[in-house]
Amino acid sequence: MSGLIRSLSLFLVAIISSCATVNTPISDTPSENITATKDHTTTMHVASVSTAVTNPSPANTDPSLPDLDVPSPEKKNLKKPATAIFLTTTPSNEKTEPVAVADPNRSIWEVLQSNLSLSYDLENPRIHQERQRYVKNPAYLNKVTERAEPYLFHIIKSLNEASLPLELIALPIVESAYKSTAKSHHGAEGLWQFIRSTGKVYGLQRNWWYDGRRDPLEATEAAIAYLKRLNKIYAGDWLLSLAAYNAGENAVNRAIKKNRKRGLPEDYWNLKLPKETMKYVPRFLAVVSILENPDIYDIALHPVKHTGYFEPVSVSGRTSLTRLAQQLKLDKKLVLTMNAGHRRGITPPEKKTTILLPQEAAAYYQTIQSEIAEQIEIAALTHRVKKGETLSHISKHYGIPVIKIKANNKIRGSLIRPGQKLQIPES
Repeated sequence: MSGLIRSLSLFLVAIISSCATVNTPISDTPSENITATKDHTTTMHVASVSTAVTNPSPANTDPSLPDLDVPSPEKKNLKKPATAIFLTTTPSNEKTEPVAVADPNRSIWEVLQSNLSLSYDLENPRIHQERQRYVKNPAYLNKVTERAEPYLFHIIKSLNEASLPLELIALPIVESAYKSTAKSHHGAEGLWQFIRSTGKVYGLQRNWWYDGRRDPLEATEAAIAYLKRLNKIYAGDWLLSLAAYNAGENAVNRAIKKNRKRGLPEDYWNLKLPKETMKYVPRFLAVVSILENPDIYDIALHPVKHTGYFEPVSVSGRTSLTRLAQQLKLDKKLVLTMNAGHRRGITPPEKKTTILLPQEAAAYYQTIQSEIAEQIEIAALTHRVKKGETLSHISKHYGIPVIKIKANNKIRGSLIRPGQKLQIPES
């Protein structure tokens, strides 16, 4: 009976959605989708804020959300949220086989739809408005979910292992449109759009050769750690956690404190946050609602099997990813994007490195590795000196000691000139 009610509710929402008109186009770049500041500021002074969200009403049976209708004893005089609740999605009680078990006969979307854990107001006006952007551009999500295919099984499995909502696979859709090479005009990069400072806090290395923010595996691990931390800070409230992921904890904390001083509700929907963040969470929930029931919104998601796509393999230093793709008869763009962490398209010299390849190609590579070693290796790296550059600049750029650069190029002093070509040695 509950399933019937849910289906009827979603059907009504679809009818309502079809009546609205939205002219805002959907962009394929993070800077145009949500131009967030991405100030993931790490703060240790959160005790007072945490208490603001740890007192849900006894009527609230879901500890991950504050009860919006019934104020807690400490907030008897607070105003009710302005948003009326018409229809509310509820988690499915019908769990399927374990998420971690690969099954090519099932799709990622079936697994997601059978393992829902977030509850939200399906017809909240702000969610409805964002959902209409996708409903009016149905081909967009098909394109993005096709691009996401290599990463979805790994991410949904990782979320499950971390006991996080599987719906978070929708977050990179909002963040980067599942582009591992995505870069916002605020400097955030990769699927999960980390800025440098936050990436460093969560162990994402960065040098001339490599940027962990663009590495699908490393960035996913870091994003899960960050999201878990935020959700702990905000006492299980995923809306506040996602708002903080977008705007930074300081921005959310300030908004909560302002509402507290004014005697206003402190849930996400009643906070005055940066413009980008006011759209960010509703947009995420809009995408989630579509992933849960794409047919109702007449959107065809790209079919993705619930099975692994890639396999890690070890390659030698100075391996050209482009040449490797050619030898394995793979799409060059696919290999480069799956290994976008390698910023130069070349693995670091004098060092074994792990890269990702489609499973069949990975198995084939293991059989011909010795045969193609010379064809895929870059012999040497040449640097043309630019005006104003010093040996110290070049040393930091490549992560190679000055003394090695000088020795490799027979430079006695420190003088170099613009246009001069330097052979960059192995580390």
